[in-house]
Amino acid sequence: MAEASNTSSLIDGNPWEQNEENSERALLLKKVLEKQTDLRALVSRIDAAKREHDSLTKENQMLQKYINNSLTSTAVFGATGGAVASVPGLNGKDIPLQGHQGQ
Repeated sequence: MAEASNTSSLIDGNPWEQNEENSERALLLKKVLEKQTDLRALVSRIDAAKREHDSLTKENQMLQKYINNSLTSTAVFGATGGAVASVPGLNGKDIPLQGHQGQ
């Protein structure tokens, strides 16, 4: 039976060429499988980054609402009756606070 397989490979072409083609195919298949694994890992990382982005966006929106509410409540209740009417500037000049006049 070994002779029959040798005879068929001789008829089909050079047995060395077939072995070379098979090894090339095996190498290409291995590379394709590696690339698929790499691609799956990248997709997983992208999904994790999207989830983190969504979470941080929601957190940012919550903080923005908190800051806006804090500023609104400060404006509603007023500062301290005009005692804090300006903030010292970098060049020595006072910067008036919004909605208040300097003394």
